[in-house]
Amino acid sequence: MGTSRDAVSIPVTGWALLGLLSSGREMSGYDLKKWADHSLRFFHLSPALSQVYAELRRLESCGYVRHRVAPVANDDLRNKRLYTLTDAGRDAVTAWLREADVEAGVLKHPVILRIWLGHLAGPDRVAQLIDSHQAATRALVDEIRSSRAAAPSGRENAYASAILVWAEQHYTGELAAFEELRATLSELAPEESPTPKPALPEPALPEPALSEPAAAEPATPQSAGASLSDAPLPRPLAPEAVALVAALEASFPAFGTIPHEEGRARLSAAARARKPAELPASAEDLRIPGPAGDLPARLYRPNTEGPHPVIVYFHGGGFCLGDLDLYDHSCASLAAGTGAAVVSVDYRLAPEHPFPAAVDDTYAATAWVAAHGRGLGLDTARLAVAGDSAGGNLAAVTAIQARDRGGPEIAYQLLIFPGTDLAAETASKAAYGNGGYYMRKETADWFHTSYLRTPADAFDPLASPLRTPDLRGLPPVHLLVGECDALVDECVAYGQRLADAGIPTDVRVYPGMFHGFLNMPLEAARQAREAAYQAVRTALGT
Repeated sequence: MGTSRDAVSIPVTGWALLGLLSSGREMSGYDLKKWADHSLRFFHLSPALSQVYAELRRLESCGYVRHRVAPVANDDLRNKRLYTLTDAGRDAVTAWLREADVEAGVLKHPVILRIWLGHLAGPDRVAQLIDSHQAATRALVDEIRSSRAAAPSGRENAYASAILVWAEQHYTGELAAFEELRATLSELAPEESPTPKPALPEPALPEPALSEPAAAEPATPQSAGASLSDAPLPRPLAPEAVALVAALEASFPAFGTIPHEEGRARLSAAARARKPAELPASAEDLRIPGPAGDLPARLYRPNTEGPHPVIVYFHGGGFCLGDLDLYDHSCASLAAGTGAAVVSVDYRLAPEHPFPAAVDDTYAATAWVAAHGRGLGLDTARLAVAGDSAGGNLAAVTAIQARDRGGPEIAYQLLIFPGTDLAAETASKAAYGNGGYYMRKETADWFHTSYLRTPADAFDPLASPLRTPDLRGLPPVHLLVGECDALVDECVAYGQRLADAGIPTDVRVYPGMFHGFLNMPLEAARQAREAAYQAVRTALGT
């Protein structure tokens, strides 16, 4: 058998559950929840009980886990399930530990080491993995130091120099962490091999009166644009999009192959080249107080009598690219098409300002507009958030934060092909990320690596709103995405989760369309814009 990653994509939580069950103990879902919390502290994760059960169901569907139903003494509870690892699951974990290039982050966590060490891989294999990761990291540090020494001085090279300084500090810290891990290994490793299975001490947590939640049938989101069919992947681009996508791919290389500043310069040049002589809405620049200083913003007003409701808009660009000028025409068109004012926010970009800087900025900007918009002649009682791609992610996260932090009150969400799960490996990412559909996997990986501080951040609901345990109480949503977008699976999944939570949700999947299609000269894009504008007009009463 090859490594289990060839068979199924398993997130960190899933590996933790498999590792726990590899101890040979029969464990309930709540037992696993307690130990998952304990095991995943290194990753800053605390999966909800419902997430643990969902992951167990997925592992069971893969044949890695099985359960038996055991009666309980309390008549108020239903029978509970006790989970064990199957032979296939044990083979998967063994193959992963023995053959796969195990992530350094997993190796750094002593509790996970304690669970797996001596069961499957043995101390020699774990020590070998530590040596391998440490050697690769040391070589990287040496390369960074050589680049710093050879780099020219001057203000024009300040950005690149700052990145090199950050990288050296980061990876030097990684080397120190590996030394700590080596000490941990010497403490945890048994003196003899093979080793008996270590006992798992019970964490001092009370057992609540919980029964396993029943698996909910996913609701089907409304899909007026189109619905996903059972046709094999990848599906073809619409004929009207083929030449445009070819031109886009020829004009813009995969952004992962060029420096961030070059990518920004190319986009700025493209924005200047296509800027129209006149916008369909008036525009004025603003400065909005942010967590780390003022944020540039631009207010667009429709050419109708106010006061207007307001949409706070967050641009796309993979959290690394984009600015007010790049989105000048699209935000002005949004204002003209919806009859609402639009405040476009220039949040801080990665890698200079990694996660959660953009999250903090976009929430702060929305709260400021809600508190001070009346002074600008805006009707802040009718406030919406919107964004595309990375900006759609930030709009969704802002709505969740507004709910959880007691405001501001948000009436509507317009989410345009948002990234909702930065950790997921989906069928659509595999199908549409290899060229020919504009959004390439290496570009997305470059964006995420630049944005996230560590791979563990991808599992944080503030980075991946699809991983938010509870989506109840959020504003209604209009979500649109192309059928040939690498993000389509996670977009539809987010729509399903919202609908499951009782949120009025309108998901539109446009046949043959690709990532970023909305403002392109395409008939499908025109239809998508009009549907989105109409949804906002209806929601905000314009």
